[in-house]
Amino acid sequence: MKSDNLSDHDLLELLASAISDVGYWNWWTAELPELVQVEFGRVQLYLPSENQSAPHNMVALQFRNPTSISFLTRIQGDDTHLWHEALHEEKMEGPNITWDAFSFTHQEQMTAILEDAQVITTIHGYSPKDDVFLKEKYKLVFWAGNFGMAIAAQDIKILAHTGEIALQGLPEMSKQWWGYLDEYWKRKDTIDPMPVDYTCEVTIPSR
Repeated sequence: MKSDNLSDHDLLELLASAISDVGYWNWWTAELPELVQVEFGRVQLYLPSENQSAPHNMVALQFRNPTSISFLTRIQGDDTHLWHEALHEEKMEGPNITWDAFSFTHQEQMTAILEDAQVITTIHGYSPKDDVFLKEKYKLVFWAGNFGMAIAAQDIKILAHTGEIALQGLPEMSKQWWGYLDEYWKRKDTIDPMPVDYTCEVTIPSR
């Protein structure tokens, strides 16, 4: 399907799938009030490396002019206190994304995620349970195991090691990645295997 035929809503759904299928939450940072940035690994978009190694798999989402930023905790306990600071400081292992609880677009899913949170820690703006949250132009609400985040902002940028990725470029990058995955598994047990790629290793091939 050509990107010309896809709305921003469709493109954001494609991005959500590419991140949430086998991805993990690697890091976050903020420069308030200008931006908050969230980084994910094992993303299913084709990002070629500069050498013969496996493709890059890290993508950062930069939310510009955020209006609401909150961390979500599903189960409260001593081991979850200030977990978001530990993730920012790279003192905890990045949790795996909960594949069916990651959305830019589905209001019912976002509401369910927020209802499931025992603790909502808002660090900027208003609570994501405010009715205005779901009316914002750009939103992301997700779980990564027992940890999650809710963000609303006026703009979003998709960043990779090569620079900014346009929303309209996502369909081709997704198509290329799934083609690469098929080739990876075709060659895996041959005399000419491709470099080990853990994103491929945890993804079920399409055929």
